[in-house]
Amino acid sequence: MREELRARLRERWETALDEQLAIAPTSPVPILNELLAARLKKTGLAGLHLRASMIWTPRAGGS
Repeated sequence: MREELRARLRERWETALDEQLAIAPTSPVPILNELLAARLKKTGLAGLHLRASMIWTPRAGGS
């Protein structure tokens, strides 16, 4: 029962990340940005090509 719940929650989480990638492939929220980058790398979503300079990275000293 727990494994089924975990599998369903994981599926929902991955779907949510994929939907966020479709909206915007980067985020100003550092942890979400890292998760999106990892998901993009893992899935290799076709048609979504990013140059390294397009990926948001925080500036030293804050914002």
